[in-house]
This record gives sequence, structure tokens and C-alpha cells, in this order.
Amino acid sequence: MLNTYLSLRFYIIFCLASVGSVYFVGNKLIPVLLLLLVVFVFLFRKRSPLVGFLGKYEGDHNLLRSPINGYVKKIVSLKKSETDQHTYIIHFLLPPFMEMGLYMPMMGEIDEVRETKGFSFFRYNNREDLTQRLASEKIYRNQIKVKGTSSDELIIRVIKCFLGLSPKLWVQQGDYGKTGASFGFLPFGGTVLLYLSKDIEILVKEGNWVVGGQTIIAKRKAFNE
Repeated sequence: MLNTYLSLRFYIIFCLASVGSVYFVGNKLIPVLLLLLVVFVFLFRKRSPLVGFLGKYEGDHNLLRSPINGYVKKIVSLKKSETDQHTYIIHFLLPPFMEMGLYMPMMGEIDEVRETKGFSFFRYNNREDLTQRLASEKIYRNQIKVKGTSSDELIIRVIKCFLGLSPKLWVQQGDYGKTGASFGFLPFGGTVLLYLSKDIEILVKEGNWVVGGQTIIAKRKAFNE
């Protein structure tokens, strides 16, 4: 089976539809169907987990890695009045044609998985503050809360773009994942917000491109290099 996010059901339906189409239309349709399959495989391609060298910080629990493949759109420092537990938000943008996997930023236990129905948010909207809209409006999102090994926690909010599809997650409360483990995917991209505590030092800047499960984006301040 090809290494993609497409299900076995998709391949079965595609094959049956292709056979029916060729039967009624003729062999001239075969190149079109093959091209269509190649496009689907490319769009829903799944990256195999990297093994081997990941840098001098490999395996360190004090380091956080990117949850997506894309770039850092914005970094927000929250006021204390807005939240008691999370003081930084890293706003990631996942473009529509990049590998669409979602990855654990750190090792820990899934403490919460929650879906909120609402409006989609256009990922390239630079005129509106997404964090303010989340507080005042119902934006469609999936929220995952992760408790780390040092009793800290982070929150991941996966937000649907109206040019994409809803996130697909395969984790539930109580699951335990390693750093870089895949916990779902966001078809055709969208927005991911990562909420971090005040004890975290941000290592990326706005505009930096990141690789999901690999690029180091932050570290705990207690970590001495």
C-alpha cells in the first residue's frame, strides 16, 4: 500500500469507479485516471518517520519540536490577565500542498481532545487577530491538551481553513505519545496554534520554515546547553 493518508476504502472505491468508467467510456480514459491517482497520492502523501541523526538535542525532553510542516506566521505573548497557565502562542501556517501530518511537540499524555464546531478561518487572513476571534466567536477547531513528563502542559489548536477539510485525529484522552509521533493530519492545510507556558524559551522567529516533528522550536528555560 502506498504511504499516504488515504484509506483502504478510498483505493477500493477508486478502483471500482475506474473499472466502471473504462467499461463504459473506453481505454482512452485510463491515462486520465492514472493522472488523477498520482495527484491524490501526492496531495495526501505521508512522510515516513525519520530515523538516525536529528542533531545534538536528539531525545532531550526539554526541547519542543514543530507540530506541522509549514512556517511560523506569528508569535504572541499573552498578558497575565488573559491566562494563568499559557503565556505564549506560536501561530503556524500549513500551506495546502505540503505534507499534512500533525506531530507531537513533546512527549506526554493526551489529557484532552475536544472538537468545537463553528466557522472556518482563512489561513492567509492577515487583517484579523485569530486569538481574539477565538475568544469572541465560534471558530471550528480541534483542541488537544498534552501533559508533559515534568508536570507541564501545552495546548494545540488545529483550525480548519475554508479551502481545506476538517482535521483527522487518531488520538484520545489517556493516550501517550513520544516527541514527533503523528497524531493526525490536516487535509489541504490550515492553521495550528501552539500554547506554551512562561517557562518556555522560543527558539524560532516569525517567517521561519519548520519541519513537523523535527525542527526545534522551543526549550524549557531550565535546560542548560
